Amino acid sequence: MILRNPTASQCSRTGQNHHHSGRTGAGASRTARVVIVNEALARRFFRGQPAIGRRLCFGEKWVATQSWEIVGVVRDTKYFDVRPAVDPMIYQPLYREPGGYDGTLCVRTSGDPLRLVQTIRKRVMEIDSAVSVTEVKTMEDNLNRKLLQERFVATIGGFFGMVALLLAAIGLYGVMSEVVTRRTREIGIRMALGAESAKVLWMILRNAMTMVLIGAIIGIPAILV
Repeated sequence: MILRNPTASQCSRTGQNHHHSGRTGAGASRTARVVIVNEALARRFFRGQPAIGRRLCFGEKWVATQSWEIVGVVRDTKYFDVRPAVDPMIYQPLYREPGGYDGTLCVRTSGDPLRLVQTIRKRVMEIDSAVSVTEVKTMEDNLNRKLLQERFVATIGGFFGMVALLLAAIGLYGVMSEVVTRRTREIGIRMALGAESAKVLWMILRNAMTMVLIGAIIGIPAILV
């Protein structure tokens, strides 16, 4: 199948409906001018009405002899990028292209897809020796390639987040060290009067937790804004 991405000015359609709702692309003859469209195109150009049996043309003007009959509607699929919304798509039979067309063969496997590469190449050669499989990619490779920017930004953000956390910990340690140094005499007097070590330690930690809490109350809303 050949994939086309029409714009609003490149696709004209007629309101005629021949009620061929039971017809599929496999049942069309090789001389028929038939296409399959996706749900996005059906919603955009037919606005909830049945698309099967309708006819469309590539171009701004309607030419009946150059029209194509819609024989099927498939679900929306993202072919070129995972970020934007799905565009209207039209699938044409490959045999309608007289000069040939570069195509993509998609194979679903239950195991490691790379193990089937040689088998697929051999099978393709058996069907048509003039056709060759030049490049093999897995769906995981394609997704990794498309999400490379997002993963890079996430990695950089995580790195700087760890650096910020480390700097905050060093700063808190410095402040607490200064507080304890200044209160060394007070701590000594408390211990001399019978204060327990655990209570003195909790007093110091409570001060540290108070500063962390105040910083979180101020910082978290500032990040979310």
